[in-house]
Amino acid sequence: MLRVDAASSAVSETGLVAVAEGAMGKVCPICGAEMVVRTAKSGPYAGQRFWGCTGYPHCRGILPYDGNGDDTPVSMAGDVYRNAEPIDLPRSVVCKARTTSQQVTVFESMAVPASLLKSICDEDLSLDPAVWQYLAQWRVDFPANNRAPSLDTAAQRVLAVLEKLVFRGRLTLLSESLEQRIALLFGIRLPSAFSVEDITGLVEQWPLELPRVALDSPTETAFYDSVLRVASQRDPWLTVVPQIEIASLVESAELSPDNTRRRVDFMVWHLGNKRKFIIEIDGAQHSDQLAADADRDRVLKEAGYEVLRIPAHQVMAGAGPEQENVRDLLFQMSTPLVEKPRSVQTVYLKAVTVAHQIQVLLVQGMKYGRLSLTEPKSWSISTDLDRLAWFDPEITHLLVAAAIEDFVRLLRAVASVHGCTVGKGMPTCAFENSGKDGFTGSAMTILFDPRSESGESCFQLLPCALPFHASMAFYSPVEQVTPALSPADKTLQFLLQYLFRFEKFGDEQRDAVKRVLAGKDTLALLPTGAGKSLIYQFASLLLPGRTIVIDPLVSLMDDQVEGLRAKGIDRITAINSSTSTTVRTQLIQLLGQGEYLFAFVSPERFQIKEFRSALTSLTSHTCVSVIVIDEVHCVSEWGHDFRPAYLNLGRTARRYCAAEDGHVPPILGLTGTASRAVLRDVQRELQLQDFDSVITPKTFDRENLHFMVFSAKSSEKWGRLEGLLGQRLPSLFGVTTGQFFGANGDNTYAGLVFCPHVNGSFGVVEIATKLNQDLRIPVNFYSGKAPDGHGSGEYTREKTEVAKKFKRNKIPVLACTSAFGMGIDKPNIRYTVHYGIPGSIESFYQEAGRAGRARTEPLEPAYCCIIVSNDDAGRAERLLSMRTSVEEVAQVVKDTKYADSDDTIRRLFFHVTAFRGASTELDEVARVLERVGAVSMRHDAVAVPFATARAGGARGDARMPTEKALHRLLIVGVISDYTLDYSKQQFEVDITGATRTDMVASYTKYVESYLASMRAPEQAKAEALTSPDGKPFILDLVRLLLDFVYHEIEQSRRRNLAEMLRACQHSGEDALRQSILRYLERTQFSDQLDAVVADAQAGIRLVQDVAGLVASPNEAAELRGQVSRYLSSYATHPGLLMLRAVAEAMCRDADADIVHREFTNAIESAFTGFGLDRTQVLYEFATWGVSTIGERDGQLGSEIAEELLRLSPDRDFARHLVKAAPSIRHVPAWFLIEQASSLADKTTS
Repeated sequence: MLRVDAASSAVSETGLVAVAEGAMGKVCPICGAEMVVRTAKSGPYAGQRFWGCTGYPHCRGILPYDGNGDDTPVSMAGDVYRNAEPIDLPRSVVCKARTTSQQVTVFESMAVPASLLKSICDEDLSLDPAVWQYLAQWRVDFPANNRAPSLDTAAQRVLAVLEKLVFRGRLTLLSESLEQRIALLFGIRLPSAFSVEDITGLVEQWPLELPRVALDSPTETAFYDSVLRVASQRDPWLTVVPQIEIASLVESAELSPDNTRRRVDFMVWHLGNKRKFIIEIDGAQHSDQLAADADRDRVLKEAGYEVLRIPAHQVMAGAGPEQENVRDLLFQMSTPLVEKPRSVQTVYLKAVTVAHQIQVLLVQGMKYGRLSLTEPKSWSISTDLDRLAWFDPEITHLLVAAAIEDFVRLLRAVASVHGCTVGKGMPTCAFENSGKDGFTGSAMTILFDPRSESGESCFQLLPCALPFHASMAFYSPVEQVTPALSPADKTLQFLLQYLFRFEKFGDEQRDAVKRVLAGKDTLALLPTGAGKSLIYQFASLLLPGRTIVIDPLVSLMDDQVEGLRAKGIDRITAINSSTSTTVRTQLIQLLGQGEYLFAFVSPERFQIKEFRSALTSLTSHTCVSVIVIDEVHCVSEWGHDFRPAYLNLGRTARRYCAAEDGHVPPILGLTGTASRAVLRDVQRELQLQDFDSVITPKTFDRENLHFMVFSAKSSEKWGRLEGLLGQRLPSLFGVTTGQFFGANGDNTYAGLVFCPHVNGSFGVVEIATKLNQDLRIPVNFYSGKAPDGHGSGEYTREKTEVAKKFKRNKIPVLACTSAFGMGIDKPNIRYTVHYGIPGSIESFYQEAGRAGRARTEPLEPAYCCIIVSNDDAGRAERLLSMRTSVEEVAQVVKDTKYADSDDTIRRLFFHVTAFRGASTELDEVARVLERVGAVSMRHDAVAVPFATARAGGARGDARMPTEKALHRLLIVGVISDYTLDYSKQQFEVDITGATRTDMVASYTKYVESYLASMRAPEQAKAEALTSPDGKPFILDLVRLLLDFVYHEIEQSRRRNLAEMLRACQHSGEDALRQSILRYLERTQFSDQLDAVVADAQAGIRLVQDVAGLVASPNEAAELRGQVSRYLSSYATHPGLLMLRAVAEAMCRDADADIVHREFTNAIESAFTGFGLDRTQVLYEFATWGVSTIGERDGQLGSEIAEELLRLSPDRDFARHLVKAAPSIRHVPAWFLIEQASSLADKTTS
């Protein structure tokens, strides 16, 4: 009997949890699996013996073999994955059927109650995860002569989706209604708690004898009956799988061709002590194939199997040393079963398991032509479940009927989504085992008893536990492309409750789901906490095919994976740097085979050949149903800064996720915070043309979030944080400090402290350490990159564990960088503290929005705090001014001592790292051009090595400048594509051979897509270039591009920071809230501002109409926020700059310096950047602006007029100002008088 000590997680009798020394001598220091002695075949340690993990190649843990039992890990050449996490990847399982007229499918899928799934995901049960694998694995033997179902394209889609839904998880959920119906049958009150004994009882209290099977020889049958079946009946944790292919047990690449399709006689595995055996019965043929047998024995041993061979004559004689040794070994390592009463909880778990298995087999019945998909009323389902007496007869009948009825409701809903008609009525059930042929038409028999005889229509469930995960072969429609679907809201509502147990959609959620189902590109902009992830999860499950999700951060991938698993959806994978190269390669291969329903990847993955090949393989047999770009604002905000792969994503994702016929799946972009301008940038970069593609909420206001701003010098910042955490926040919640920082499960007051750095006095490590020491607060830290003194591999595991503990309420407070703040869904985060200003209002709202997400009524209050240090306001204003070049900013940042820095300097440190200056970037473009050789003709796969990394920099520091340079060359049409090879530290580039005309057209097309009014002046500049064709011209054209990028994008980043700083200067809660809402939400001015941006004349004639809509200072503040939002993407747009100046002047809290600065910027940009007519700019645009400002503030208007006349000392313009701007006419009047006096003096003299 298997028992678990809940306190120590150790197994007392059968060793379910490994101990320090195992039966084979050593236990892997990484994954805890048994180890075997191996010999190194190559490298400097060739010929030497070592302990290797039996989990190889998924885990490559090793220990030295020195004969003294020392288990200190050894450093060996090639052992680059010693610190990698163990991952048990699924394998295709092929084994012999029970009879010659049958075929076999092995499943790994089990339903559990929702409360138990939560305990599993939260790791609350002290139970080896392998137990769930053991329980979830089973096989079905069914007739080999099934007829393929004749289904139209809609019905094929329905079948594919049904299979996805039923098999969405290895550990999954029934529908809530079916779970409740089964609970009522057994008097269980939900939610219910389950003990380890309740779970292990599923095996120990329902022992099933091994079935009789058709083996290859009478000798094998004799051994199976006399030894293996007896041992299995004695200990149900001992599993036997006869006649399984060797390729299912080991990596097929390691097998010789002769052994690839051969089978072993018996695979034996004991879950308790993890020992796994291959038992071979050697007949006369063994002597003729010694070499082949030796080869496969070697491969099996290296995979961790003990190979035991027994001569056939010993089996037939019933005696012999080899047979006795095997018999003794099996009986010694097993424990006789001790019978005890079944708990009602265990019986309930068994019923849930059986209901799921019935639904699985109903899908198989349709898949193999036994059941009509469109006429469930015609089904005749027979089962022998009542013969086993697992449940009372009446309960058995009700259970089977409930499972079938629930499945038919699901079938009808999915069919409705896909426009497939399904007849009314319910199937009939018979509780008898025919044991005979004779069922015809739409009928099948489901057999649970291994002793039952199989007939023509029988699907027989048999135990089949394996020491690895089993892969799943999914059904795929012949026609990959799904037409536009328009399901009824009522149907979607039913499926939402069935799959996710939510009562209803939010309006925007439903609209986004319906667009995706209709095959339309969609950008869903919803407030944080509004359930954006549900949109792609739900829509994807209702479509055939697979879903690719692009995430910016590993922590976000981990969070999404955990979130799906908590919903019973675990046929998913995340492919990122946290896994070893070998495992990543295998994950990518499995993705290509269609194993995973959801795959989470970074944008850079699309630039890697192996991943592209996997997508090509996948789309050859299974479509990609949706391309999801999570946190889609990163396309704009990060793509231009330090993740250039984002800017290539629209092109590469569409190309490599397209179906064989070229059909491109819909792109679904999700974000919680993005300005209208950022969304336009995203639409441009992702090539989203549909005008209606953007879905926005009615409001971004989250009333339960309370904003607090605290000002402090950098030297006083720590004191502010101490007071805030130690006193202020606990008092706001009305609890003691002890309760506030206690780990109290879901009632924990969880909090995040966002820090600008990883290291140093403003970094996560030091902040966490000081909070621990000074306030005795249990704090840990999380950052994207490893802190000083932490190895990257070691820290990857550490931070993953920290994130889990925080999300599971083991750690109440986390000091983190923004690497943790994006997309993390934890309902009981009650506060956030920003230990310095974020880079933009969007970033602040995104990170602060982690708090207050509990869906309670009423909503619980949450506090979002910022501690701002603006130690040198004058310096900050200069650095954030458009008139200050990025090179000047970089020099100031470099020259500022650490002790003299403030929030602005600390934030600009990252900015100047991303924007290194146009001349520096041009030098890298020149280096790349030198490497690619001739550019006048087309050629592919030219190698370009990464740039030289900075001293002490990470590998990404070397890659990013080169990738940015490649993207610049892609924009101007010099290259068509590039791929990334990390192992060789290089890119491979495809050259287009574009002509001079082609390159100018490519550049101007890019500029036009960004800002239509810039096309003409930029095209004129490009065509005016006189440099010779080839690389000189390319460099001059890229210089133009860089000037455009730095004027529009680099300056917009600094403007974002300036707006964030300005918003913090008004420290009242309502003032900050209104700043955020005015920045994020569409208002009465949005359509007019769209028109200003789109206008070919930069809106200089439209601004008067926009300002004319302002009827009060409050509306002026609204316009100010909206214009600031647009300027975050169009930083030098003259019309927007002028409106920013005028709106500021109209506000009650107007800042004269901002008015003056933005007015001047507007005029200079109109002249220089946009090349507008000087007369029109002065006589209309500037005159209106200075007159309007003067009406609000005569003194300020006069100062601006004086500067304007200095810029353009023209008497006609001065006369015009006297007439057109009465509020400041005295300024041009005095100008004219002075001009006349000067002229008189000259005449007199």
